[in-house]
Amino acid sequence: MVLTTAIFAIVVILGVLALGGTGMCTDGARLRDRRLAQWGVRRELTTRVAEVHDHTDAKLQGTAFADDGDGSPSDGAGELTAPFSGRRCVAYELTLFDYDGVRPSLLARVSVARSFLLRDDTGIAHVVPDPALVGIDPDKRWRFEEPSDARVVALLERHVAGDRWRHHPVVVCEGVIAVGGPVACYGHVLHEPVSSGADSPYRTLGSRALLVGSSSAPLLLIPDD
Repeated sequence: MVLTTAIFAIVVILGVLALGGTGMCTDGARLRDRRLAQWGVRRELTTRVAEVHDHTDAKLQGTAFADDGDGSPSDGAGELTAPFSGRRCVAYELTLFDYDGVRPSLLARVSVARSFLLRDDTGIAHVVPDPALVGIDPDKRWRFEEPSDARVVALLERHVAGDRWRHHPVVVCEGVIAVGGPVACYGHVLHEPVSSGADSPYRTLGSRALLVGSSSAPLLLIPDD
């Protein structure tokens, strides 16, 4: 009996992991697309920032920092605050489920990302995730028996047609790419000019790597974990 129970528990856990965790257990088509994208980023060989070349596609891996402004053309995107956990981040993803019955039903998936700086041991790159395919597995979860929380209501009114969700429990899952946290991204490489700063008497320009999306290489952004 104990062995049977243990085997069943292992099967359930493996099933949940195969589905991407409890935050992504419905909507098979989207799940497959997201998993393929995440797998694609992880399987790519990493290129160091100092070694990238213009007009090529590359995977960069490093630490994410807010783009607080340094005189570059994209000056001052800043950081985000995750709406439910309050964590400082450069990107977050929310997944909202309707718990009407045994299986959860996906209501909405909302991704928000700002341009940020990626630093590895060879240099700094500017990442512009607009648009981007963000794949952040959730690590925090909240259940609202009645979706009266103003944040939940605002999200659902904006992203979900109808109001059937108003009468069911709603679960919100959140994942972030934290400021100072690891990140991996794949996209199209360019270079952009960088000035020495608005306060400098000399506008000496250098350049730095710029990672964006393109038709051949849409930007993929995931935590490096």
